[in-house]
Amino acid sequence: MIYLYRSLNAPEATPAEPDVMADSDDLACRIISLQKRIARLDSKPSQGESS
Repeated sequence: MIYLYRSLNAPEATPAEPDVMADSDDLACRIISLQKRIARLDSKPSQGESS
C-alpha cells in the first residue's frame, strides 16, 4: 500500500520546476504591471489622492 502511494505521488513531484517557473513568470508580469501603474500615478499631478 505504501509502495502504491509513493508510485502515485512520484509523477507529481517531477514537474514541480515548470510550475515554479510559471509562478515566477506570473510574479514578473505582476511586478511589471505594478511598475507601469506606479509610473502612470507618478506622471499624473497628485491632487491629494490617498489610496
